[in-house]
Amino acid sequence: MMKKENPDQALEVTIQSIFHEHNGNYGYRRIKLELRNRGMKSITRRFNAS
Repeated sequence: MMKKENPDQALEVTIQSIFHEHNGNYGYRRIKLELRNRGMKSITRRFNAS
């Protein structure tokens, strides 16, 4: 059986890089703000889904 490709894979990689850039000190609120500062919008739905 083939695995589905994750449509949010790029977002996950970006979130992980932000988290590691700040030595694990950023929680979801700061990460959400950092994503918004980097130009990624409409991520609230994705945060609430997980």
